[in-house]
Amino acid sequence: MKRTAILLMALAMLFLSAVAGCSNDSENVVTEAAVEAEDTAEALDDTSEDAELKAEAELTADSMLAAMQEYMENASSMTMDMSFTMDMTIDGERVITDIRYTYQVTSAPEAAHVSVTVTYEADYEEESMVTTTESYVVQEDGVYVTYSGVDGEWYKMEIELDVDLMESYSMLDMATDCTLAEETQTVNGAECYVLICQIQGDDLQTLMDEMGLTSLTGDMDYSALTVEESIWLDTETLFPVQVTVDFGDSLTAVMEASIDLTEEDGIDFSMEPCMIMVNYTGFNNVDEIIVPEEVIESAASYDALYESYSSDYELTFNEDGTYLLEDGYTDGGVNLAAPMGHTIDESSSDSTWICFDADTSDDEYAYVFYSLYTDFTAEDMEYIYRDSFDDYADYYDDAVITELQTVTIDGQNVTYVAVLCSYDDNSQEMEFYAWTELSENVFLLIGGVDYAYGREIQIYSDLPTLLETLIDAIQ
Repeated sequence: MKRTAILLMALAMLFLSAVAGCSNDSENVVTEAAVEAEDTAEALDDTSEDAELKAEAELTADSMLAAMQEYMENASSMTMDMSFTMDMTIDGERVITDIRYTYQVTSAPEAAHVSVTVTYEADYEEESMVTTTESYVVQEDGVYVTYSGVDGEWYKMEIELDVDLMESYSMLDMATDCTLAEETQTVNGAECYVLICQIQGDDLQTLMDEMGLTSLTGDMDYSALTVEESIWLDTETLFPVQVTVDFGDSLTAVMEASIDLTEEDGIDFSMEPCMIMVNYTGFNNVDEIIVPEEVIESAASYDALYESYSSDYELTFNEDGTYLLEDGYTDGGVNLAAPMGHTIDESSSDSTWICFDADTSDDEYAYVFYSLYTDFTAEDMEYIYRDSFDDYADYYDDAVITELQTVTIDGQNVTYVAVLCSYDDNSQEMEFYAWTELSENVFLLIGGVDYAYGREIQIYSDLPTLLETLIDAIQ
């Protein structure tokens, strides 16, 4: 749970920076349509029922965006919620990640309160996993501090904030090529003007990064992607009522390219169209954001969260000289001795990842590591090495990947594969992965790397013999 807590607390803080100050470019928006904005604001603020007065105002997309920006900068508070759902199917297995935010912010004093709920559903999981974090940003003695909590545990950290929390709003600042729809629409009970805009690739990359959503989509290239942004503005106040960023089907192709799914991989991938939706639920409606006294009194240093996380997976040394290898999620584990010719590397090891250095000469360096996987299949294990080895093929023209091979060692079927490449004429690298099923859907992964300088690989050149040594280390 602490791994999830760290992720979600980071996600909450990323959201704070994204919706409340990721940009300092709001002046550009106002400047470009300053005159039109002033006319629009005056017309909309007039309380007379003279329809001709409003008709005289030059209602354009740019003028309304500029007026909206001006009004929002003068607002004393704001409340909003946001949703994002990613629905994917990979080889027939459906995976749904749903993220919901609620957000409050005040300008005097500057403060914010955000709650993030992440729901994860997968066909291979018996139950949905739901985690909620809550965070406050307030000023204490002239310094901004955050209080972040999950499952009743609170942590405090000082932060630097270089913009006003009410100053700018990234999804609105990123709108380009906006057009005003001919008809108004009723959204969330308000009559609204509708602006249809676009967000270009670079801005989209920034938006996804700052909202913490790239952790879901991976190392994607958004530069060639343009998506539609729709903005609904209250006809009476020009405050935003709703904003959506509609990815349509475009995200599927980009994601497929980013994870390099090809016909040769034999992996079927599809994703439902997804959308970011923000509902602005109120302006000038929050008097003060106060951190509860029990939160302040119980909050530990934010560093304590990471210290606690690290201590959960400290390397466990047994009395018989072996080390306990755990999977990090269940109570299962296996004991490992140092393989013959190897010594433990405690600085690189914990109870979920145990690393041993090989005894080598000065011109060669080699090491192996062990990791445990539960609820996995042989196909899952094969995908792990494929994902890693694809990088070699991309970066090294001479990369040679061996065929999958299986040997039987001490009654255990061990499948292995290796890649060999060279950095230059004087160095070689070899990496291998091997796995064996210890019990039903419980796999032990053994990996290794061998670097040789000025000569060919020697330490791990004979993989079948090496694997016997590595399997013998399992107690």
